[in-house]
Amino acid sequence: MHFFQTTPRMWMGPGAIGTIPIEVAAMSATRAMIIVGPNVKRTGYADRVAGIIGSSGAECGIISDVEPEPSLQTAERVGEEVKRFGADLVVGIGGGSSLDVAKVASVLVANDVSLESMIGPNKVPGPGIKSILVPTTAGTGTEVTPVVVLVDKGEGTKKVIVSPHVFPDVAILDAELTVTLPQVATAYSGMDALTHAIEAFTSRNAGPLTDLLAAEAIRLISENLGVVYRDGEDVEARDKMLLASMLAGKAFGNAGVAAVHAFAHVAGAKYGIPHGTANTIMLPHVMEFSLQTDPARFAAIAGFLGEDVSGVSEEEGAAGMVEAIRGMTADVGLPTRLSEYGMEKKDITEMAEEVLKDERLLANNRREVGLEDAEAIYRKAL
Repeated sequence: MHFFQTTPRMWMGPGAIGTIPIEVAAMSATRAMIIVGPNVKRTGYADRVAGIIGSSGAECGIISDVEPEPSLQTAERVGEEVKRFGADLVVGIGGGSSLDVAKVASVLVANDVSLESMIGPNKVPGPGIKSILVPTTAGTGTEVTPVVVLVDKGEGTKKVIVSPHVFPDVAILDAELTVTLPQVATAYSGMDALTHAIEAFTSRNAGPLTDLLAAEAIRLISENLGVVYRDGEDVEARDKMLLASMLAGKAFGNAGVAAVHAFAHVAGAKYGIPHGTANTIMLPHVMEFSLQTDPARFAAIAGFLGEDVSGVSEEEGAAGMVEAIRGMTADVGLPTRLSEYGMEKKDITEMAEEVLKDERLLANNRREVGLEDAEAIYRKAL
């Protein structure tokens, strides 16, 4: 038996932000708060959307200082600002950081509980105020997931909220808003989406629908990531990457991600590594560790990545999948070693112990991860 849930309404295609007045009217929204980071603010997208919302007759404010890898403190502060504004609609525009903060702000305004009390699975007591999410990166897929990831600066760890109440009401996927994404961010956000799709396909909770979504996401990314990396203004390829990110989000939002994310969360929080880059570094090592559990499934991924797996054994095909991932990483010029961010051998055991605390993600991995396994995986990624 498999359960599936996702964002109820979506608009997709170049120019899709023009649908915002339709949604504002349908929500009867009168006061909207736009949430972005400084980089998106500089693109002018926030002001453009504020103008669109204003044309609908609603008042609009802008919060524009959400940092990459946002902290619990930032999410709490933004929630307080949204509440003081009296918003009945939040609009998140940007990468996963701004979108996750918008998701949190929505439920903080509507529920009289602390942010700390919502951390974990199914701890958000009720729905939030209305929300619209507009991704400007093709990476996190958070616009269609019940997941929020925030950094606890005090502990140096990442905290996760998982609840159907953090789904937005509407997701708007407009590829024209992704053409300003810098090349390096295009690379690591695309590899982030690839990680989501691969982990969803190999999750213990994978099902027929998530398999379909993940497989198509992998295929689209393999065909289009290199294109948008070399030509960021190719709107058609950008549109396919945005679609792939969304499909991967739907897949992992239901099947779950696994050990790659457990390792990446620990390394990312400790060394300030962008989430997509941390996933990129860890992905081939965790896949290599796990593929013996179901070589046929991992070999299938090689096929989705464009590898010719005809006439080879399942084991050879699975190994080819790992090499294909390494080839894609090299093609977009991303780092492959944690040592490039300051990790040393002396850090391995402490970090491995931290990984084992993430029982929620490790439970999804097809191969059980013990302490010695985690140490060995980090050692290979060093």
